Amino acid sequence: MKKPGLPILVLIFLSGLSCEQTFEPIQESDYNYSIYGYLDLNSNEHWFRVTPVRETISYGSSTDSLDLSVTLKRESTGVRSKLSGHLFTFFEDGQDTVNFWNYVARDSVFEQEEYTITVTGEGGKTSHATAAIPPAYPIPISQEFNSGRLTGMVAGTGIDKYVVAEITYIFEHGPVEVIFKRSHLEDISVDENGNFRIAFNDWPALLEKYGAITVQGLAYRDAYMIIASGNESWPESAGTGSEENALPDAQRNVQDGLGVVAGVAAYKISLEPCYDSNHVPVACPPRKIKPSDLVIAGGQ
Repeated sequence: MKKPGLPILVLIFLSGLSCEQTFEPIQESDYNYSIYGYLDLNSNEHWFRVTPVRETISYGSSTDSLDLSVTLKRESTGVRSKLSGHLFTFFEDGQDTVNFWNYVARDSVFEQEEYTITVTGEGGKTSHATAAIPPAYPIPISQEFNSGRLTGMVAGTGIDKYVVAEITYIFEHGPVEVIFKRSHLEDISVDENGNFRIAFNDWPALLEKYGAITVQGLAYRDAYMIIASGNESWPESAGTGSEENALPDAQRNVQDGLGVVAGVAAYKISLEPCYDSNHVPVACPPRKIKPSDLVIAGGQ
């Protein structure tokens, strides 16, 4: 994969949908553009993939400019900002090169506000979607972590709807970087006061995926967790198969188009704990989230 100067939007809203897959729209005349992206309360950079819906929908496109107007409107004030378009190239060995047009809004968004993204193109054709931003909550705390056993505990409070709780481990195997991801949405426990804990033990899953011989050659380098809250705009695709998710109407909140635009409040936290002067675990400064970090799937 070629790494562009700006981060490429590789959000996968529909599990099992790969770059080379195509599908036919159910009602072609109803769809103008597909829009995929999210607005993050904790970021001032928001990326959206925009693709014209043609006779056959494909996630690849030519390098020609789409000549579109893409705007983001804060509903409470009516203020609009114009998004700038950027062309990115995705390539895997043995596969065709695929080009994507992504549009970025570099504005802060505000909790419990609604925002509408509108795409306008040739002949005044438009597609739009509105997403609400969830409430703010404190940065979660990594209370303990054992990098040798891949065990630990993360705690926090203030989340009403959990949509992402995923750990990414980064290892080195000789000159090769190995990335291992584990979702822990099902491991969240919440008490009567709204405090949550996520206890994890990922060593057995690592062994199952790579085998004991390979795991012995892995050198631990880094680990972090993405935790995100959402609301009704987050797609509820958990429990459905890839064939169901590939249908145009399986996950869609774009009017006169296809795709999902969601509101989130996400943190990317180190698993290595931070401590205060009394050696009590405290929240570490969160890391910057890249568009490729956050995968929109189901929530709870």
